[in-house]
Amino acid sequence: MIFEMNDLPPEIIDEILSQIDEQPHLLSFGLASRACAHLAIPQHTQYRVIRIRTPSPALWAHLVRRSDLARNVREVRLCARDDFLAPDRFPHTLLDPVLDDAHAVTSRAQNMYQALKAMKRLRLFAWDHEMDVKAGLRVDHEMEDLVLCAVVRAPYLEHLSLGGQCAVHVQSGMGVRQIAYPVWQMSGLKSLSLLGAGWVINSNAPYVVSMLQQSPDIEFLEVPMELCGLELCHFPRLKKLRVAMVAGVSGTWSDEAMTAFLENHPTLEELHWLPIDSIRFSSTALPSLKRLRADRRVFDALEETEVVRRIECLDIFPCAFFPGDIAGMRNIDPSFLRRLRFCVVNRDTLYAIAERFTGITWLSLPKVHFIGIPIELSDWLDILSRFPNLEVFRGDVLWSAVEYNKERMHEVIWELINRCPKLQELDHCKYYQKRSAYNVIKIIREENEEGILRVRYEVRKPPPWNALDTISGIFD
Repeated sequence: MIFEMNDLPPEIIDEILSQIDEQPHLLSFGLASRACAHLAIPQHTQYRVIRIRTPSPALWAHLVRRSDLARNVREVRLCARDDFLAPDRFPHTLLDPVLDDAHAVTSRAQNMYQALKAMKRLRLFAWDHEMDVKAGLRVDHEMEDLVLCAVVRAPYLEHLSLGGQCAVHVQSGMGVRQIAYPVWQMSGLKSLSLLGAGWVINSNAPYVVSMLQQSPDIEFLEVPMELCGLELCHFPRLKKLRVAMVAGVSGTWSDEAMTAFLENHPTLEELHWLPIDSIRFSSTALPSLKRLRADRRVFDALEETEVVRRIECLDIFPCAFFPGDIAGMRNIDPSFLRRLRFCVVNRDTLYAIAERFTGITWLSLPKVHFIGIPIELSDWLDILSRFPNLEVFRGDVLWSAVEYNKERMHEVIWELINRCPKLQELDHCKYYQKRSAYNVIKIIREENEEGILRVRYEVRKPPPWNALDTISGIFD
């Protein structure tokens, strides 16, 4: 007897589909047959990820009305209006203009609260909280407290990101309704991003630290440099850390405290940190480091240690940095470096880097400042051909060398294709403002039916950013 899924009761099938997290998997199921499409599209495919940049009162009214669908939402991202780093995603097919628009504006806060409460499988919540007065809508602090009260109740929440105006109204741990701020109750998180002035208010810092200590299994952490007390926390599984100055409040930060925190986390693999002053590490600090975005101070401190690190991605800011130092790095195993970004170069240094770091697949030289003799186009072609595994080259140096002439650049692209057989991407000269990056020239190699290799290229938009990328999309 052949068993078919369609023989099951509809409620059982719906529950099975509810266990599938990824929208592409649901879409694949839906495309298998008309019957499968009827089961999965859109009631599952459109109810996994919500990413919006506007208040969208009708959407929240719809999610309250269809709480049976809202319960399957895994991610909610409430972004700033000008955040186009990734495409918007939200349910739209089943929205009813009549049912979902009635009183949606005036009851939006309560609808958000009820809808988020219904999302029993919510894994990620991100909010870049702005004061929004467009269309008569105001995201006030009472609404913030109400929304976060619902989020904190999500039983499977693992990833939390709060920025913008979040927590700026909180004083001594209390919200505007004079109750404990809901965020302080968060626990069991695996990734946490807190960026904004509210988190570094002196009276709130102890509550932030206490909340951090309630999530010992954190693997990704993004916090303000000005946060006091971070060195009191310990996360045995921490792999990614980004520390950024958000308020610039003098006297609240300490490079020594941050250094102590780093030395206490040998599991750390990714670090983005720009210290204020010179620092020193212990001889065995950061043994697991793989991805680093920092300035000369961190670079020098690591070079003084005894550990040879298997760093794969390196982005060094030009703070009094001499390019020859890159080729002479002692405490980086050259066989592991795959991605390199720096801003100050000369020709000899590039040749030395190509000779020592033969495994580099991704190289970026944006806004290049040349030391000594300017590098000519013929030199660039020769230098890039010395990287046998080069797949991606970022920066405008080639465009500058041809004076941004597209016809000449066309010839350069084909020359590079011949010299760099693994090359896949170059930067285009057109800047895509919405994603804060240049368009990319994608090189496509395909074999036809006769086995003949055909090569072409096309211009594409830059890829969307990963919100949990410690290095801020630099190595995309």
